[in-house]
Amino acid sequence: TGLSAAENILIDRDGVITTRNKWELLDAAHYVSAFKHNGVTYAVRGDSPRQIGIVGEGSFSALDTVAGPVAWTVLLDDPVCTDGEVIRIIRDGQVFSLDAGYFKDDEEDEYQLVPLPGGSHIHYWQGRLLVARGTSLLWSEAMRYGIYSATRNFVRFPSKISWVAPLPTGVYVGIRDNVYFLSGSDPAKFTMRVVSGESAPGAALVYKARHVDAAGEEVALWFTSDGIAIGTQAGTVEYPQKGRLKDLPLRHGKMVADGDRVTVFTTKEH
Repeated sequence: TGLSAAENILIDRDGVITTRNKWELLDAAHYVSAFKHNGVTYAVRGDSPRQIGIVGEGSFSALDTVAGPVAWTVLLDDPVCTDGEVIRIIRDGQVFSLDAGYFKDDEEDEYQLVPLPGGSHIHYWQGRLLVARGTSLLWSEAMRYGIYSATRNFVRFPSKISWVAPLPTGVYVGIRDNVYFLSGSDPAKFTMRVVSGESAPGAALVYKARHVDAAGEEVALWFTSDGIAIGTQAGTVEYPQKGRLKDLPLRHGKMVADGDRVTVFTTKEH
């Protein structure tokens, strides 16, 4: 009965069960920074120049030139990316630099409002954009995504940020030796504390929990030497694989969720 209801498996003549391959080849070219939104696959192709574009079946439609691999998020249902230098938004198949908006009265001088720069990671969170840039986490002005205050809209960490996972109640940030939880929904009132130790650079994501105490809620997942860690919205951390796994290598990687399955891939650091 269980097998009759099972999906995505193959059973050979000897009754051995294996997972069915679940992938589709669109193009054999070399791509990095792939991102799928509303049924469209975006990626970066080539080395010199690197181009960002749309991947189709055996085709690539270049949209713009970028400085390197990019990080992605979604803003107002449009894909947004950063190559470490600038932030771009893709709308109706065209690429635009993120609008820096306008400055009210004398606030540009008072708060040193400037265009929000690019970084290694970008996320939409609580009406703002979060950008990890070197050792700093920056955030835009509320509902004004292209600008930030160079004097107040940031928090610095002891070493380079390697991943960011924002939840409604706060933001998990991984650096080389520690994971921090910045609790609160207003970044001006963040309280910051260390909640975990070393993690794999880049291997983290936000996931809707199904089989943990926080089932139904968004949680942060990241990869540690003891397996996957779960960061809850309360700022607590669980290690469901601890004791069964240990001393796993913490290479630069990427974490991908597909239903109940979470996979960690080793990737090239950039």
